[in-house]
Amino acid sequence: PTTNYGDACDAEAGKNVYLGNCSYSGAYQSLRFLLGEEFISKPNDSYFDPDSLKLFNQFEFYDGDIKNAAMGNLGFIYIPKTCEEPGQKCYLHINFHGCNEYPPSVAKRYIENNQFLPLAEENGIIVVFPLTTKVPFNMEGCWDFYSYTGSDFGKGNFDSSQFADCALEKI
Repeated sequence: PTTNYGDACDAEAGKNVYLGNCSYSGAYQSLRFLLGEEFISKPNDSYFDPDSLKLFNQFEFYDGDIKNAAMGNLGFIYIPKTCEEPGQKCYLHINFHGCNEYPPSVAKRYIENNQFLPLAEENGIIVVFPLTTKVPFNMEGCWDFYSYTGSDFGKGNFDSSQFADCALEKI
């Protein structure tokens, strides 16, 4: 949900990359919950630096078979300018998209409108947006929430968990 972008909150989702204009920021509420209210400031506007959003090669952040995990070759990362300063400590947030939001053109629209970027800019948060891809066993490009990568799914040994562990270690 967003404060100003997407389909009407009670409408069938899909036209606007599954974002609902629900008069509140799901990004703000989730980061406030995860990091604590005292650590997150609500941005005064929707500013973010488009030059700080970059594509990256996901192969370096995943130790498994990237094709069997239905992960795309590329993902997006947003690094606020303040986080590029030497010695600056920043939070890291990994945002997993929903089904059918994997093509880079759709993902970029989702990323630019889900309200995480202004929060990242305001609060010094690096945000990683890994992308899946469509494969025969995962035609909607979903993250593995139903064990298509194997029986270890329920033990936390699945692609998004492995990606997050590797990203936390390397970023």
